[in-house]
Amino acid sequence: MSRKAEQCTPPDTTAPTAECLSTGGLYTPSPTPAAQLFMREACSVRRARGFIACTLHHWGITERAFDIILCAAELAANACEHTQPGTDQFLVRALLRQGTLRIEVHDRDPYRPARRNPHEEATSGRGLVLVTCLADRYGVDPKPAGGKAVWADFDVTGIPHGCAALG
Repeated sequence: MSRKAEQCTPPDTTAPTAECLSTGGLYTPSPTPAAQLFMREACSVRRARGFIACTLHHWGITERAFDIILCAAELAANACEHTQPGTDQFLVRALLRQGTLRIEVHDRDPYRPARRNPHEEATSGRGLVLVTCLADRYGVDPKPAGGKAVWADFDVTGIPHGCAALG
């Protein structure tokens, strides 16, 4: 096991994990958003990706799942890598309203993420480029108490019966 993995905060065992993907029990999304708090550490990106994958599975959303999960991971990675010291946690939320799935990542850092135009041989700097290419809409909302919410919207038309009227 790598030193990085040893220093990782243990997961919250009450939260949904990627293992839920094997349960097969689908249910209709509730009007209540799904949300999970994560520590600002590298392994949290994997956990945030699993949380969103599990949420999509439980909500019965398969359309665009890969794009949604990838964008959630990129937004979580930005919260881990580019926020100011002292912002030790971030929140990932998924909301489904009238055929639009929104993924939000909230943190306490007041600075807006900057989309880069990386050189073709660069090994990083493509996160927000991916998000703007894959999501239908993307934005940043400042939070009144400080910090921000970075979000990506996905129009999902193939959602289970009854879900389009939520919200």
